Amino acid sequence: MSKTSVVKGILLGISALMVWETLSASTFGMIFKPPVKGAIELLYFAALLGSVVFVAIAAYRLVCRRGTVRYNVLNLLFSLCWCLVLVSCLILMAALTAI
Repeated sequence: MSKTSVVKGILLGISALMVWETLSASTFGMIFKPPVKGAIELLYFAALLGSVVFVAIAAYRLVCRRGTVRYNVLNLLFSLCWCLVLVSCLILMAALTAI
């Protein structure tokens, strides 16, 4: 298992927590109390930055023709979807805290 796979797995786990908090903040708040919740919320920005980096890596691999084209296109699409989900979660969280 490569270091990139481990980093991607950790960032996907943080992203899953972000989606959970966005969709069901009450259950998330029952499990994670304020000090832990605050630390997790800081990691959301790392997950968003990581997803943008992985989009850039996937685009680079597609342009430089490293590996098969089908794999590179699927990797780019996955990375874009991941990035867009995180951006939409950030927008929803910002809207919910402003209300």
